[in-house]
Amino acid sequence: MIFIGLGVGCIKATYFPFIGDQYVQKKSQLLRQQNGEYVIVDGTRTLQLLYNVYYWYYPFTRRLTSDHLLTGLDQMFNNLVSQAGQMDLRGVPNDMIQAFSGVACILLGPVIQYLYNFLAGRKIDFGPIARIAAAFLFCGGAMAYATGVQKLIYTTGPCYDRPRVCAASGNGERPNEIQVWVQIPVYFVLAVGEIFGFVTASEYAYSKAPQDMKTMVQAFVQLTACAGSALGMALSPVAKDPDVLVMYACLAGVMVLSAGLFYWKFGKYDKIDEELNQINFRDGNERVSAEVSVV
Repeated sequence: MIFIGLGVGCIKATYFPFIGDQYVQKKSQLLRQQNGEYVIVDGTRTLQLLYNVYYWYYPFTRRLTSDHLLTGLDQMFNNLVSQAGQMDLRGVPNDMIQAFSGVACILLGPVIQYLYNFLAGRKIDFGPIARIAAAFLFCGGAMAYATGVQKLIYTTGPCYDRPRVCAASGNGERPNEIQVWVQIPVYFVLAVGEIFGFVTASEYAYSKAPQDMKTMVQAFVQLTACAGSALGMALSPVAKDPDVLVMYACLAGVMVLSAGLFYWKFGKYDKIDEELNQINFRDGNERVSAEVSVV
C-alpha cells in the first residue's frame, strides 16, 4: 500500500501541472473567427475548460479510489456502500452502486461547464473560492440526504435500526425492505460537489503557484486527500448501527459550517483572482525570457 501510495502521489502531483502546461497562451487575446466575428479568448476560462474536460473523461478510465478532498466524498466509498448493503439490492452487489458516481460525473460535467459559460456570458462572478464553498454545500446536502435515507432504513422492517442482525433477517440474508435506488441521488449531489471542489482546487493550485513550484503545490493538494481519509478512519468507531445516523447528520452540519467559514476567510481572493493570474503570467514570461537570453 505504501508503494501504491507513493506511485499514485507522484503521478497526480505531476500530471495536473502537465495538463496546464499544454496550454501556453494563458493571456487573454482578441481573435477574429472565419465568419468575421471578433471574440475574446479568456486564458483563465480556457484553463478551467481543460481541467473540466479532463475530469469529464476521467470516469471512463479511472478505478474508483478515495482520492478526494472532502471527508463527505470519502463516505461514497465506505459507509454509503455499507448503507446500500442494508437495503434491498435486487441482485446488484452493494459495492457496484457507487459506480453511479462516475455516471453522474459524466452526465453533469458538461452541464456544469454550460453553467460556467452562462454565468460568464452575463458577467456573473462565480470565482474559484465560491465554487469550492459551493462544493462544501453540495457535500453537506448529500450527507443530509444520506441521513434521511438512513432514517428510512431504521424505520423499515424487519430489523429496523439493526439491519441484517435480528432473527427475522434469516441469519443476515434478508435486508430491510427499502429499495437501494433511493440512495442514487446521493451520488449525483456528491458528483456536483466533486466537480466544483476537486477540479477547481487542481486548477487553482496550478494557476496560482509559482512557475517552479507547481508540482510541489499540487502535491500539497493531494495531501488533503490523505487528511480526508484520515478523518474518515477517525470516524470509523461511530460508523455503526445505530450511531451512523448521527454521524451522517453531524457531517452534513460540519460541511455547511465549513462552507460559510471557508468563504468568509478566503472569499476576498475571488475579487483579485484575475490580478493574481496576471502576476503569475508575468512571472512565467520573465522566467522564459531569462532562459532564452541565457541560451
